[in-house]
Parts: sequence; C-alpha cells; structure tokens
Amino acid sequence: GLTWVGYGTLSYPTVLLFKSSKIIVVMLSGLIILKKRFAAAEYAAASLAVAGLYMFSAADKIRDKTEGTDTVGGIGMMLLAVASEATVSTLQERALHREHRPLAEMIFVTNGIGAVFLAVIAFFLGELKLFEERIESNPDALLWLLATVSLAYGGSYAFTACIKGFGAVMATGMGICRKFVSVFASYILFPKPFFVQHAAGLVVFFA
Repeated sequence: GLTWVGYGTLSYPTVLLFKSSKIIVVMLSGLIILKKRFAAAEYAAASLAVAGLYMFSAADKIRDKTEGTDTVGGIGMMLLAVASEATVSTLQERALHREHRPLAEMIFVTNGIGAVFLAVIAFFLGELKLFEERIESNPDALLWLLATVSLAYGGSYAFTACIKGFGAVMATGMGICRKFVSVFASYILFPKPFFVQHAAGLVVFFA
C-alpha cells in the first residue's frame, strides 16, 4: 500500500530507484534472518544493476532539467515499503524452504494480512468513502479494479513461486530485470530521444 502512495508523491525514477534497491535490502535481511553470506562481488553487482536502471530511467529528467516532485513524506513511505517488502520476501523464503509451507497458503495469508491492514488504514483516512463515491459515479471503475487486483494477485503468485524455487534474492533480481525490460520497451513502443545518459545506464546495468 505504501508503494502505491509513493507513486503519487515521488517521481517515477525515484520510485524505480527505491523499488530496485530492494534487492540490497533483501540480501541484508537474508544475512540477518537466514544467516546467508554473500560475496562482495554480489553486492557490487546488485548495486550496479540498481544504479544502471536509475540512470536509464532518469535520463530524460536530467536532460530536460525538469523540477523534482519528490517529497520527504513520499521518501519516508518508500523506505518503509522497501524494508517491509524485503523482510516479507525473506520470511517467505524461510517459511517455504525451512518450514515447507504450501505455496497457496503462503500467498493467501500474506495477501490477506495486507488487505486487512490496508482496509483499516483506508477506513481511518476516509478512502473507503471516496471509493464508494467513485464507484457510484463510475460503475465501470469496479471492473477495472477487479482486473487490476486479479493481475496483481497473479504477479504475487509468480513472484512467490520464484522465491520458492530460487530464493528471495534471485526472485528480486528477476524483478529488476522485468523493470528494466518495461522501461526499455517503452522507448520502443513510444519512440523517445536516446541520450548518452541512456547508453551509460545500459553499460552500468549490464556491468
């Protein structure tokens, strides 16, 4: 939930930076919770991937010298979101690998707990009332919401399956690659100028 709020209070490159840097937090939480050890080269590779993706996505903003829209509150929420998501991923790996919990149970419990917390927060912030008003004025929005939830649940299932099969760090690394493909594909589908900053981002990402 904090991630979605972050999209409204931070620029896209900043959100992408935080989301991508989750792999480093996952490695640190794995070190603390699972007692895993990672080589210095692995930390360096993860950092380069994050830096390269940020450089590529922020190239347009740097080139155009657009003003930032980042807020302190948004940054704080994204920090909490990244820390929470990384910890949950590591705990899921422990439950799936060491306690041998079923995949379907893990996904249902994780999403169920998250849904309850979000519902309580939305209630106290008055978001549920706004939701009711929006649905009354635009009933079609409910269909789009259901479609979004279904796709998000499918994505959550796939991500958790990757955690079960390859571990939290590898699953998060796959997520970084997916983000890079999404950003790069946007330049193919919606042609934009390609600057030297983009090339530098590509070099750093694949380094």
